[in-house]
Amino acid sequence: MKKLKRLWRVLEETPVLTGVTAAWREAAGEDFDILAKFLQPMAEFATTYPCPETSGDGCPRGVVVHGPEDIVAVCRQAPRSCEAMTLTRADIIAYELDLPKLAHRLRTAFGLTDAISPMPVDGLTRTCHLGDVRPAPGSDFPVYVTVQYDSEMLTELVERLCARETRRYVLLTPTSNLLAPACRDRLSARRCVVLGLSECVGIDPEGRFVVDGRVSRALAGLQDEAKPGAVTSLAETYPTDRRIFQKQGATWLLVYDGLPKSVADSVGMGYVCRLLQNPGQEIHAATLRSATVSDGDSPLLGSAGDMVDARALKEYREHLKDLEEDRREAEDNHDIGRAQRLQEEIEAITAEIGRATGLRGRTRKASDDRERARQAVSTAIHRALRAIKKEHQSLGQHLDHSLQIGEFLSYRPDHPTAWTT
Repeated sequence: MKKLKRLWRVLEETPVLTGVTAAWREAAGEDFDILAKFLQPMAEFATTYPCPETSGDGCPRGVVVHGPEDIVAVCRQAPRSCEAMTLTRADIIAYELDLPKLAHRLRTAFGLTDAISPMPVDGLTRTCHLGDVRPAPGSDFPVYVTVQYDSEMLTELVERLCARETRRYVLLTPTSNLLAPACRDRLSARRCVVLGLSECVGIDPEGRFVVDGRVSRALAGLQDEAKPGAVTSLAETYPTDRRIFQKQGATWLLVYDGLPKSVADSVGMGYVCRLLQNPGQEIHAATLRSATVSDGDSPLLGSAGDMVDARALKEYREHLKDLEEDRREAEDNHDIGRAQRLQEEIEAITAEIGRATGLRGRTRKASDDRERARQAVSTAIHRALRAIKKEHQSLGQHLDHSLQIGEFLSYRPDHPTAWTT
């Protein structure tokens, strides 16, 4: 069975599940051919077309129709950041997700054999009833699939579903990433089963949806009439090599060694996440704070007396050159995400050096801002690490061993470790 994690992620990362073929293809990558089977054309043509590099209020490009055979996508930036592109009418057909069709294929994969066909549920946005699963004679449990793109929306959907459904039920979601603690608690109280499709549904060589063995074990739990306990969920059985450090509303989902935990949001959690996104890269405490905290209070790089002494200023500029080389390498490798993060750091350090130097590069005088930045960031990270250790001891130990905390901070694990953030 081949997993389709890119496909399922796209459904949660696209707030309005509509777009031209080019946009869907870019989002789904190698899974586009599978996704295309569940897209249906809309009545209206698209008025925008994807840009090669989205940036600014003028993106994406606007579609201008001069005639049936004279259609162009034009840049709406001033000045223009990309060239006009000639299109055909087929290029500007907008497609939307056909959820009932997707539900029908999932219904077959899950072995639901009752006579009804998957149907949208009145009052529940982007939600279908696939049918009922019967793990034993006389026991029927409804199966629903929902596609949401926000943790709060999913929690509200679960509340509405619990209010109208008296039986225990099975809820299929594209991934388990949007399951906030409140949502898990509600499902737990009702003893329902929630399955992340990215973890349990793939395709066979013939391109048909298939489910793995964990599904049958999870569904078998519906027959258990024990007192309410933890919700049955494939989110509890992540592969041991899966690493997740992801903000979900007021909490963070942390997955390490196959164990998922939730930790309350804090400034330090944001700092840790930033370091995990840039393994092996040194980030100055002031840069980390200004890049993560959105209150506009960007700290200075200064020290008592001069903001930056001659030696420190030289080190910052050399570090800036290294970052620029790394950015060019990322651009050459078409690693857009890494290139953007490096560019943000370059801009932050450049701004700080500008603030720390006066005319002709002379250093200005300031209070001990560099030390305050180091102390503020270090304190926030240590507070976050204590919260992580309280909930997830093995992850806390890993971060203790891998994070270097000081004026320059970095994440340097013993072995390459990829994180979903």
